[in-house]
Amino acid sequence: MSSASYYEQYKVWERTFWDDPFWAHKARIMTAMIPSGVQTILDVGCGNGAMTNFLAGTYKVCGIDKSETALRYVTPRRICGESCRIPLKSATFDLVLCSEILEHLPDRVYTDTITEIKRMSSGYILLSVPFKENIRFRLIKCPRCKSVFHVWGHVRQFDLSLICKTFSEYCVINWTHCGVYSRDYHPLLLMIRQRIGGKWFQEAENYPLCPGCNNTEFPAQADSFVSRICDDLNAQLGHRIAKTPYWLVVLLNKR
Repeated sequence: MSSASYYEQYKVWERTFWDDPFWAHKARIMTAMIPSGVQTILDVGCGNGAMTNFLAGTYKVCGIDKSETALRYVTPRRICGESCRIPLKSATFDLVLCSEILEHLPDRVYTDTITEIKRMSSGYILLSVPFKENIRFRLIKCPRCKSVFHVWGHVRQFDLSLICKTFSEYCVINWTHCGVYSRDYHPLLLMIRQRIGGKWFQEAENYPLCPGCNNTEFPAQADSFVSRICDDLNAQLGHRIAKTPYWLVVLLNKR
């Protein structure tokens, strides 16, 4: 999401992520992956501190995020700053945690953030990213300016091979999948559904904000004849497509 205004919306951060059973399951998986001996953790892109606050009961944790609104909910040490320019000394933390951040970052910020994550860790890195996400599936269209964008501002997809390549100076010591398992939408049918049927992604509590005009009003979309046909055809083809989990969680250790 290009507009910083999105991350300053109170409604984005007021929700309790622990109320989502899939998110809570992933959080417990990540916590269980933390190696013994780890004492200090930096949570990069900590948001409202859902993980930061939870880990603070066991570890010495610091959270960093660019949203001043999100940081109001963080209880341990917190820093308002960019993930690509972390104002701390190198190798300060035993483990750097980065959950659901990398998929949002434009290329330059992404590259610099990877560098900063590596710089801050004295040993371990724990990542959580969407797994092979079909970014086109969650595109929405602004009814005001007609901009088309990902509902959560995702700009890239990940798998284990990309993580290994990106962190080539680290070795993978643990990894897993988790989250909702779902089947992909056929690319051609999805394009027809969106461009001709006029049906874009819609789900409760996404709080979209258009990067083109800052619009936050996205009325419910009615199904069209074309979109219903596309959904029916995709359902018929679905049995041929394997279900995939939404998240990939990886623990890395410096070689």
